[in-house]
Amino acid sequence: MDIKLVKNFEEGMYIPVNREILLQVIDDNRRFEEFNGKRIFLFNPLTNERFEIMPEIPKFNVTKIYYGEEERDYFVFTSARMINERETEITYYWYQISLQESSVIHTQIVSTESLKKNGALKTFIMSQDYCLFETEEDKFELVLRDVKNNKILKLDNEELGINGIDRIVPLSGNHCGIKVGSKTIGVINVNQFVSDMVLGLGITYTDVLDIGSDTVELLHMRKRGNMLLYVKRDASAGTEEIIMYDYENKVKRVRMNNMTSAAQDYDNIYVIDDVPYNFLKSDRGTRIINLNTQKTEIKLGSDIRVEYVFDNIVVTSIHTRKNVFFGKKSDHVKVYRFPNLHHSVYKTKGKYKGCIKHFDDLLIFVEG
Repeated sequence: MDIKLVKNFEEGMYIPVNREILLQVIDDNRRFEEFNGKRIFLFNPLTNERFEIMPEIPKFNVTKIYYGEEERDYFVFTSARMINERETEITYYWYQISLQESSVIHTQIVSTESLKKNGALKTFIMSQDYCLFETEEDKFELVLRDVKNNKILKLDNEELGINGIDRIVPLSGNHCGIKVGSKTIGVINVNQFVSDMVLGLGITYTDVLDIGSDTVELLHMRKRGNMLLYVKRDASAGTEEIIMYDYENKVKRVRMNNMTSAAQDYDNIYVIDDVPYNFLKSDRGTRIINLNTQKTEIKLGSDIRVEYVFDNIVVTSIHTRKNVFFGKKSDHVKVYRFPNLHHSVYKTKGKYKGCIKHFDDLLIFVEG
């Protein structure tokens, strides 16, 4: 993996789309309800060039968008306008990168109050041809859009109507991890899933990893390398397990989690050299806990902040306070190869602004 430095770039959210292009999403001065307006740029990290797409359209991230394909030539963004005090119209735009063309693929009217509920609107871009729009009001309502043929179908699926789709995660080929409410986690073939929905059938899972119950919740599903990670919490037994599913070899491992963690702490669970670790952060620093042994293996001071972990690469930022004698303060970014966090394999001066794995490259954004 090559490490590439991107300097003096605007702070924002960076989203890999394909091997050539990233999306850069930054705030603008528009405002809709509690949502900041957005500007979206196509950014080529190789040439450091970018251009803004459709600046004339007000953009607001009023829905959470999930993709079924990791590498693609398209993305979806949303705009919103208030119809009256109680209703908002949301417009969904499809942007084809190679053609530099956009089109409206869906519009819907929702209660303005529902926008204030986190996760009430979700969009699942299953493939180049199919999008699924989910709205949570009294129950979950799902609409399937055939983008290619410009057709729309309101789904009548009991399981999804009751629980809704929480998220999908692209795995390999046309397979995705899917989390249905907090009740089911499994793997689907996207083509089969869409076919089932069109025919009004139940969901066909290629693998069912876990099924919850009234006392067992399935939480925090995410992808780490070739692993699908999630948490299984049993309220009646007072236990919590971290599940690691190797979707390439179809092997599932279970590790007990003895800590009561905040939701954001699960974002800091990584699998390094086949061992699960929790990078548990606090004001006093970071403890790196081996979840196989439940023991702290490494402690880092509060002056070192772990910013990003992928495979065995650990990216940190270091802020040196102003020196009494020399009057200087400085920021550094250092990259280590775990478990050796004493000797960096890469370092640079500058204030850390972000980091992202862009297929075969690791991009580090700094200021200064």
